[in-house]
Amino acid sequence: MALGPGTRLGHYEILATLGAGGMGEVYRAADTTLGRHVALKVLPAALASDPERIDRFRREARAVAALNHPHIVTIHSVEQADGVQFLTMELVEGQSLDRCVPSSGMPMERLLEIAQSLSDALDAAHDKGIVHRDLKPANVMLTSDGRVKILDFGLAKISGSTPSPGEELETMARTSAGVMLGTMPYMSPEQVEGRPVDHRSDLFSLGIVLHELATGTRPFQGASPATVLSAILRDTPASICDTRQDAPQPLGRLIARCLEKDRERRIQTARDVKNELDALKRGLTSGSSARRTPATGAERRSIVVLPFANLSPDAENEYFSDGLTEEIIADLSKVRALSVISRTSAMQLKGAKKDVRTIGRELGVQYVLNGSVRKAGTSLRITAQLVDAASDAQLWSEKYSGTIDDVFDLQERVSREIVKALDITLSSDEQRRLAERPIADVRAFELFLQARQELRRYAIDRALANIRAALRIEGETAPLLALLTWAKVWQVRVGISPDRTPLDEAEQEARALLARAPDAPFGYSLLGHIEYERGRQPEAVHYLRLALEREPNDSDTILMMCIGQIAGGQNAEGQEAARRMVACDPLSPVSWMAMGIPTWFIGRPDEGIPHLEKGLELDPQNFILHWCLGYTYALVGRLGEASQHARALHAMGPDLPYTRQLLSLIDGLEGRRDAALERIASLNLAALDAHHQFHLAESFIAAGEHERGLDLLELAVQGFYPYPFMAEYCRFLNPVRGTVRFAGILATAKALADAFPEKVRNLSSPGGTR
Repeated sequence: MALGPGTRLGHYEILATLGAGGMGEVYRAADTTLGRHVALKVLPAALASDPERIDRFRREARAVAALNHPHIVTIHSVEQADGVQFLTMELVEGQSLDRCVPSSGMPMERLLEIAQSLSDALDAAHDKGIVHRDLKPANVMLTSDGRVKILDFGLAKISGSTPSPGEELETMARTSAGVMLGTMPYMSPEQVEGRPVDHRSDLFSLGIVLHELATGTRPFQGASPATVLSAILRDTPASICDTRQDAPQPLGRLIARCLEKDRERRIQTARDVKNELDALKRGLTSGSSARRTPATGAERRSIVVLPFANLSPDAENEYFSDGLTEEIIADLSKVRALSVISRTSAMQLKGAKKDVRTIGRELGVQYVLNGSVRKAGTSLRITAQLVDAASDAQLWSEKYSGTIDDVFDLQERVSREIVKALDITLSSDEQRRLAERPIADVRAFELFLQARQELRRYAIDRALANIRAALRIEGETAPLLALLTWAKVWQVRVGISPDRTPLDEAEQEARALLARAPDAPFGYSLLGHIEYERGRQPEAVHYLRLALEREPNDSDTILMMCIGQIAGGQNAEGQEAARRMVACDPLSPVSWMAMGIPTWFIGRPDEGIPHLEKGLELDPQNFILHWCLGYTYALVGRLGEASQHARALHAMGPDLPYTRQLLSLIDGLEGRRDAALERIASLNLAALDAHHQFHLAESFIAAGEHERGLDLLELAVQGFYPYPFMAEYCRFLNPVRGTVRFAGILATAKALADAFPEKVRNLSSPGGTR
């Protein structure tokens, strides 16, 4: 029903029509009681005449009204007068976003401001269990002073509420009744198919909105409603970076993740979107974010070196082409103006049948280097070409011939030619580092890389065998000695060592390496690992930062930084380190482990499962990923899946503390007290680090041994103190949560976490520990 100016509904007087939509007509009205203007929405008759639906609508409107967020229009009331059901809301003066988007897209800075506001608002709504279900530019207002307000939670639904029969098809039905052109292009695939939706549907819609803001056009188009629906379900839109030369690659990658058809592969939360946008904005402000077009001055270019193809007559020579790939990656990583995708991710692309544009889009890089190696006897032929990932245009190519004795010289020539092609000027220090050969023998270098990978998988024995073989070939070079020391630290971390004395040996060796190679990162990185094992988290983070100053792209150090910050109660900083790791090593299993772990400590472990599953897809035999997934499934109460991963751990390392802890935890949670305690009875608890002690405390508490669990927590809290996790989110600690001892442990954890940032700053200040 239409209401003319002057019409009264209770103490509201209609002043003018503002608009109409599937959820009713909207008017400017005067609230004569409070003396203010409001937006008044008259609800459609089909909804207002159904008592059950209007009751549910009132409940959900109250939930939306409780949001009180600066970027969400405030609902004042749900009322009835003269048989008319209506909402009153904050009146926003301004223009809807759909009227403000230029045909070529918005300026990048303004786009990011709007994107941050939208993701922040959705995060607040989703945190309260509210899903918008109709996010589109017409439902976003830009106020006269430039602020962003999301309108019309009229289709909003409380997550987990039970729909009435057919209600999940409501959006689709209204669309076909004539509202399709206003809403349909912004639907998620699950909305189009009439399936139940959750908060991830809003993230798909947000991706469409951001794509439109960036390019001026929607990503899914067609000549008819049917073709638009088909595009949403089937088409993969081109990256915004194909249209916008100034679009940062991380933004293109973020929008693509929002637009994943499968919501399990989609970016999982609005908070994740906001965090990535915040990081991107900081990067643009500092000038460090990689862009598509060749940059000038100090801006960093991004590149991936694809595994060189082995064209040799002997297939056994593949180790040689792999070694060359590794060397070029290592060389380019020494150039500060380059952001280089790490070796682990690059090698995942070996044999992949993907075009350059797809690789560039998936990895968020500007340039791709590919090539081939042909080795016959002592003769050697290398070809290489540098390609712009966005245009697939060849920027440089060259062929080199020589003998096996020339391999490192040829590799250095390739690296220098790439730097030259990208118009990068090397500093004298970079010139010197590019000429260095820490490991001169190709086979020894390959063994070094294999050993490092085995350590990442916690396969200590295999790693040690490779290190010793490399030492026999190469001699005691610093990188090999560093890896040997790292293996000693890992023996303590995994629980193989009967005591903690290897840490003392490792520290002596790390300091000797630091004296021998003060400009190299590994001495500092090792000290960071050692301090973590000793439960000295500020010192660990301090040394890890010094390592990253010398080698910003080292994924192992970034991973340890992530874990060290989380162990120190700094989860937000740990999450940022995890995102940094994914950026430089997106195809590494442990990168996705780093993304999954922080979700435990903010009480959202279910959101970490897709990250951890992705890591395990990349490396199905990764011991620590099986533990992380098993622990996460236990946290969310899915003990069947937790048991599957526990069995996998038992097959790989039946006596390791990680295996025993998870099996014991599951036994305890399922009521098998004696079996749970027997699993961990033989462990030397004093020899384990604080991280192990914390999780074994959970196992004791789950088995009903509360005092023994509290004993371990008191030990663990000095070196592992994520206060919010213990205080709010760790369900395994619920049985002791109300005790006096537990309150004391929490107080200690909070004090340590609060003091953590200042301790790190003091260590980094002049006169602090170096």
